[in-house]
Amino acid sequence: MPAIKPKSKISFSINYPFFIIKLNNPQTLNSMSYDDFLYITRLLEIAENDNKIYFTVLQGSGTFFSSGADFNTISNNPSGDDSYELRLWLEQFLSKNQYITSAFINHSKILIACLNGSAIGLSAAIVLLCDMVYAMDTKSETNFLQFPFAKLGLSCEGATSITLPTKIGWNKSFSKLVFGEKLYFHELLNTVIVKDYSMGMDPLNVDTFNNQIIRDLKEKIKPLYLPACLQMKTVLRASNDTVNTLMLANSNEVHGALQFWRNGEPQRRFALLRDKKISAKRNKIDKSKL
Repeated sequence: MPAIKPKSKISFSINYPFFIIKLNNPQTLNSMSYDDFLYITRLLEIAENDNKIYFTVLQGSGTFFSSGADFNTISNNPSGDDSYELRLWLEQFLSKNQYITSAFINHSKILIACLNGSAIGLSAAIVLLCDMVYAMDTKSETNFLQFPFAKLGLSCEGATSITLPTKIGWNKSFSKLVFGEKLYFHELLNTVIVKDYSMGMDPLNVDTFNNQIIRDLKEKIKPLYLPACLQMKTVLRASNDTVNTLMLANSNEVHGALQFWRNGEPQRRFALLRDKKISAKRNKIDKSKL
């Protein structure tokens, strides 16, 4: 595989047996374009192919783990040609979204998410695909997972049609997905989040939080035979056909949402968000001049 070029907003490091991926753009709340998500899949590949790696660790920075899609990268210029729009969104949405989610579903190493703050959209869906999730603080009402797909003119993404009901129950999942309601960390403790580090929400503590998790994991794995840990992941997922179930959900989700991209609804809604953000910035600048 060709050498991967470094990316300033997403860094990676190897601290055997850990492969650490860090979202490193706190100025944008670690929002990500499809190219950023695809870059992470390349990093997953590197971890997958290194037989000295047993854990792939996702870390954030700043106040958010990831605010989801960078809506500045999504175009709102419909061509009026349905055949062209079909080809365009097969390439720009369906194939990319399905590929990104599949990369996480099929990753054989133990996936760990270190939540320094909230995660939204596809980023939140990826958290639910992780095997272990740690939180910097579960008490703050500012920390949540959110899946605002319907508000963006979309349907479920990232296999959330399976992962969320499996982890928190059908009725609660239905409400959180349909209305895009926030799912606070304290609601996820002991179901999704396996440990609350109770470090508060000071961004200056994020590196301490991330480093402490690695130290704690190193202690935990000292008596373990690590190949057995990967085999456990394999048999746990095989026992209820997890991979095939998630892959089918992933396929159903992206094919179901393709129609919305073809008619331009998500593009219109992302454009509205972009305009609101620009307007808010202008108002802030104008007020500063007073």
